[in-house]
Amino acid sequence: MTSYTVSSDPDPCTYTFCKSNSDVCKLRIDYESMNIASPVTYDTAVAADAYKYGLLVGDCKTDTLTVSNPGGAVPPVICGVNTGQHMWVPASDSCNQINIDIDAGSSGITRTWQIKVTQFECNDLKMPQQDCLQWHEADTGTLATFNWDTGATTIADSTTHLSSQYYDICFRRKRGFCSICFSPHIHAAATPAAIDPATTSYGLGSSSDDPVAKAAIGTYCTGISTITGAEPGGVAQGDYIIIENMQNAPGTAPTIGVDKMCGQYFTATDQAVIHNTVCSFVTPFKLGVHLDDDEVHFLPLGANLLTKTENNAVATAGAGRGWSGFYLDYWQVAC
Repeated sequence: MTSYTVSSDPDPCTYTFCKSNSDVCKLRIDYESMNIASPVTYDTAVAADAYKYGLLVGDCKTDTLTVSNPGGAVPPVICGVNTGQHMWVPASDSCNQINIDIDAGSSGITRTWQIKVTQFECNDLKMPQQDCLQWHEADTGTLATFNWDTGATTIADSTTHLSSQYYDICFRRKRGFCSICFSPHIHAAATPAAIDPATTSYGLGSSSDDPVAKAAIGTYCTGISTITGAEPGGVAQGDYIIIENMQNAPGTAPTIGVDKMCGQYFTATDQAVIHNTVCSFVTPFKLGVHLDDDEVHFLPLGANLLTKTENNAVATAGAGRGWSGFYLDYWQVAC
């Protein structure tokens, strides 16, 4: 389906999909083009109330895209730029709907979308295992949080992951391959990305330690963000990804490692100040996403606040912005 919004478009736009036959089990939704209004982003000009402002950062307050699944779990609400993203959802006996709700008062925003929906029968081997929102069949590729503009050559300050995102990204294991590895994607403008915060494509949460931005893994990633008034004192540990038994590459054999990663460097080493390639031998290959409903911000940002907010420490070379999300390369490694 293709639709291009204009000021006179009906609101919301609803598309209904019913099973073509009783053997259909899943729908694959491809957002071949998807650009609607962005979520609330961190406004550095709102210094007086910036700490409380984090309650809204990442929320889709203007436009929303939702997918229904009567009688079952639903995908997260998304907005912003999601061209190239996809979702797998169970095909409901009561039909599924895609709802695009546009704030007609925001006429200065150009919205475009082109969505492809494919039905898969229950015995189709191309389907993912249960409860995988995204499913990558190639042995190499990329993945990103929703609202990451993968077509951009640099990462803007306003790049913001969405709130309340809980889902799994799964990968079809290729025969003869024993591990999967991930690394932050290097944007075209990076020279190199490791020393340029503007091109570091990973940032989830606060630093594990002051006075410089550092990586955070394991028990540090509690899954809880709290905002306690207008003064520093909150906790910015609510966002993380799960890569089971992760280890820094290259690795030739499985090791016992931690499962959670947050912080501002992509690495399996706690309090590191460098990005690494991270691998896992655990099958099935999977990356879990846990992004809670709040961000914790404060201005001006001092070195003593890096463990309490998701702000980026600009002076720390290579540290990702803690509210950005991720855009990663992945590849499978032969046994």
